[in-house]
Formats: sequence, C-alpha cells, structure tokens
Amino acid sequence: MTTARIAAVVCVLSPLPGCAPPEPAATTAVAAPSTGKPQPTETVPERQWCYDGVPYNPRGPEYRGPGPHLATVAALHSGSWLVSTLSPGAPLLPRRWFPTRADQFDRNRVTLVVCAFLPTPTGTRRTGSCELADQETKRPRTVDIVPASYSFTVLEARSGRKIGQFTLPGSENHCPHGLLVARDQNIGQRVDEAAFTAELDPFVHGKR
Repeated sequence: MTTARIAAVVCVLSPLPGCAPPEPAATTAVAAPSTGKPQPTETVPERQWCYDGVPYNPRGPEYRGPGPHLATVAALHSGSWLVSTLSPGAPLLPRRWFPTRADQFDRNRVTLVVCAFLPTPTGTRRTGSCELADQETKRPRTVDIVPASYSFTVLEARSGRKIGQFTLPGSENHCPHGLLVARDQNIGQRVDEAAFTAELDPFVHGKR
C-alpha cells in the first residue's frame, strides 16, 4: 500500500486535525429516472441532507401530530479559506429531544433534522478572541470573535421535506476546539442555547 493510500485510510478511520473531508462523489444522490428526485440514501453527509433534499433516514417517523418529535442537528462546516467567518459550533439540543434508546443514539427515532448553516457576519466589531491553530503552520494565533447571525432549516428526516426555518443572532463568545483557521478568518459569536430551544420548540411539538 502506498504512503498516500495509508494516509487516506488514517484520515477516514481516525480523523486528525488537517485531514481533508472525503470527497462527496461516492455518496452523491442519484436522480430517480421517473421523478428526477434524489434517491433516498441512509448514510449521506450533512450537505446532501440540507442542500440536495436527500432524506436523512427514509425509515424515520412521519412528522405529524402534537409530538414531541425528536430531532438531530446537522451542522454545516467549511474548511475553505474563502469563508470569512467560521462557526464556533452549532447549539446543542435539550436532552429530552435527543433520540436515544438504551442511552444510545438511535437514528430510527429521528423525526426532524435541523440544518445549522455557516454564520453571516453582522459587524466587524471585535467582541472577543480565541487562540486557534493556523491552517498552514499549525501554530497557534489570535483570532477575533465578531457579531454574526445564523440560519436554521427544519426538515422531515424521512422525506427531506422542509418544515420551516428561522434565524438567530449569535450572543456568546466561544472558542471551538480543534478548529484550523486561515489568514484573515474570524469566528462568529455562538447562538444562545436557550434561544435556540425556544425557536425550535413549536416544531418539536407539532405547532408549525
């Protein structure tokens, strides 16, 4: 096995800082001949769930009735130096909405997928700073935290159908672990989890 192939295997089996994400070509949705819609695929990256309409899990529960409808968050990441403002991490769901069985995550209980998109900067005023590793040198450097807003889209897990969407401002300074940053990139303020829970509550309880 060549050195390049060994490195690729290490990145897949045990992701390390600096490992590039695998190319999505192998899991790209195939259009169905009759409908032109993406074929349901059980294991797909977040980008396909949130952009391409590929269902998270066709065997998931149908979204109807009062709920609670259990959910998972699909956070969209980017390693591109073209993105000026990076995410400090998506907000977490309350434990009561997390789909588990015998204390283990159970994707067959997921009704809703909440897509958390990259931040949109809303100002240049520095609200804090982080010490993060440089993408090229891997050495720590100071990165500014700036005001930002975040868009969220709520999808039905079994069909990929859009249920709704909402936007929240970041309000907390938070330094993510293991994030590599390129020159001139900054970090957006993180969304308050209580505000995230309040916006998502009507979807979880079937009121939207």
